Amino acid sequence: MMTRIVLGSPVKCHIASMVAAGLMIHSLGRTSSAQQVDLSPRFELGATYHYVSSSRIENEIQIDSAQAPEKIRVRTKAGMAFKVMRVEPDGSATIAWTLKYLSISADGMIPGVDGMLDYDSRTDAGTSLLAPLFAGFIDNPVSVRVDAKGNVVDFQHVGSGGSINPLGSLLQGLMSKQAFEQLPLMATSGAPNFAKRGTTWQRTTSVEMPWGSGAIAMTQIFKVKRFDPRRGTTVLQMRGTLTKANSNTPAATGKPPKSTRNALKLNAGSTQGTYIWNHKAGRLQSAESQLTIKTKINTLLGPANLTQKMSSSVRYVEGLSGESREAG
Repeated sequence: MMTRIVLGSPVKCHIASMVAAGLMIHSLGRTSSAQQVDLSPRFELGATYHYVSSSRIENEIQIDSAQAPEKIRVRTKAGMAFKVMRVEPDGSATIAWTLKYLSISADGMIPGVDGMLDYDSRTDAGTSLLAPLFAGFIDNPVSVRVDAKGNVVDFQHVGSGGSINPLGSLLQGLMSKQAFEQLPLMATSGAPNFAKRGTTWQRTTSVEMPWGSGAIAMTQIFKVKRFDPRRGTTVLQMRGTLTKANSNTPAATGKPPKSTRNALKLNAGSTQGTYIWNHKAGRLQSAESQLTIKTKINTLLGPANLTQKMSSSVRYVEGLSGESREAG
């Protein structure tokens, strides 16, 4: 899942996803004699699904080629709940997306953040100086309306508007529309209603870059690898690439740069992963993915090369109190 400064979008990707939880989609899960699985979503009114996501993000920043790069490692873990609040005749639904808990830590200093970043909402809520910043995001549901295929139609943002404070920008991104669209739970939103082995589909989402540098487009191609009839699951393989979406972006100050020539340059970007989709229950069972982004962006000290690598996982659990026990 676990960000606009060094953390960037990967935190959103995993969680947020951050992260990045199975959309409480309940499909019919039918399998025909030709080994075709029904991936069409069905939202069950009142159903609640819980997921735990975790990520490890390695950031390497080099502002001056003559100096050794600065390395920062960030770890995140989040518990999320998704409840179907309303189902329409056309198959669309309104979902309450709630961040139940969040832990985030870094083994280095994040530019623009005073002190080390180390917080766990389950144990530090009453003692940490960071608690007030996180308070508005924990147990504060976001209302998301999706169509019958799981695509986001409407999104009610949580908290106040964007902040130029790095940590404030990070928190705003945790529960954003962009973060929701990047969750693994959206994997089948572009899939055909029925899929067989070898079926592929494509989806493109926007990834916000660090330091307010704008966005890049992440295009993912999903492929059905195999079925497990006994468990009622479908294994999906994902591979993707990243391309520049917008070069007219602000620099690290949050203000328009004097020149936008080098505001954002994407040198390379790729992603891959394996998703387990429970077609009997119509939801994500688990997912593991890797993301690598190499960019050059403007900073107050000059152009900087940023390499960001993230490994993330998400799994379905039967209640967050039993998160160590994966549910079937």
